[in-house]
Amino acid sequence: DARLGADIPSGRYSFLEVSDNGSGMDEQTMELIFDPFYTTKFAGRGLGLAAVLGIVRSQEGAIKLASVPEEGTTFTILFPAGERIEPSMEPARPTEDTCTGEGRPILLVDDEELARNVGRRVLEKAGYDVLTAEDGLEALEVFGDSDTAISCVILDLTMPRMGGEQAYEKLRELDPEVPIILSSGYTEQEITERFRDKGEISGFIHKPYTVKQLLATLSEVLGNPGNRHT
Repeated sequence: DARLGADIPSGRYSFLEVSDNGSGMDEQTMELIFDPFYTTKFAGRGLGLAAVLGIVRSQEGAIKLASVPEEGTTFTILFPAGERIEPSMEPARPTEDTCTGEGRPILLVDDEELARNVGRRVLEKAGYDVLTAEDGLEALEVFGDSDTAISCVILDLTMPRMGGEQAYEKLRELDPEVPIILSSGYTEQEITERFRDKGEISGFIHKPYTVKQLLATLSEVLGNPGNRHT
């Protein structure tokens, strides 16, 4: 067995368990399966489970993994069980943490459907108006067709059809001033070196990222437009 997030506090947890009777995994694969860019598939990118782990950890949860070669695998995802809250007659008031976007349009570009869906919900809850695209080509179409100026682009690097690096250059041609936050499983140092000759980047967020990291990076970039990384 392997447990990720094993330092979670004791208490009541809800869980989701998914099992199969497939080929299973050996211990070495189990140790690496959540690492960004690790994959056992020929055409895979290895970011799906890394993103799942990031989301679970951001909710103070954990994942338990059990697998036996030639017998199958079981994933158990645990989330803290919240206390029951009685409904109030008064409408909930927006807080500083959940309503900071002020309706500003954000373009979220990622080929992972899970990352797009979760990112959209998080950003909309924070008060942003969210547009999405699943690759660089669609990002250029959405950006060009938007009725309002895009306040910021969150751009994944590894995507089919047109990757983030080429999309970055095209977006800069369309609008040299639009803030672009790069998102990748590579380190910030690697990205900085890779984009050294492409001008300034507005920000970077390492995948898999938490809700807090996403909102903090976006707030920093939009709140301090002159604060850019080279």
